[in-house]
Amino acid sequence: MKKISLIVFSLGLAVILTACGTTAEKESKTKKSEIKEEVPAENKEVHSSDGNQILLDNGNRWKVNPEMIPHLQASEQALKSYQKNNGSDYKQLAAEMKEHNDQLISSCTMKGESHEQLHHWLHPHLKLVKALSEAENEKSAEGIIRKLEASFEEYHNYFN
Repeated sequence: MKKISLIVFSLGLAVILTACGTTAEKESKTKKSEIKEEVPAENKEVHSSDGNQILLDNGNRWKVNPEMIPHLQASEQALKSYQKNNGSDYKQLAAEMKEHNDQLISSCTMKGESHEQLHHWLHPHLKLVKALSEAENEKSAEGIIRKLEASFEEYHNYFN
């Protein structure tokens, strides 16, 4: 069963990585990272997340396309409701959050640097949701839930 879960996760991650980017965008990724290095330090606000840096847009938060926002809000609301109601079915929470993430990915129409920056936040967030689905007990799930809460705080710091 774990082998099937790993295969499904790997396929899902492959879809995520290719779902809303074009070949031209991927080829220009190297050029974009070179451009990022040229931006003066006072114009950047950096946060390390799973080895990736999330940058602000010249001191401002990035715009997320309107059709994607409801899925992000629904996922965050599921987490808040779980916490408020002292939930214990963390696997159900993980399944609900995964469904919202799948809808988010399928609604992705973002392009350019805002798209790249959102992916720097999204990849570690998806890993947390997967870890929650695989948690072996409530105690380990609680730690992951705290990390998911922090992930949403990070999202709000860099995106609107």
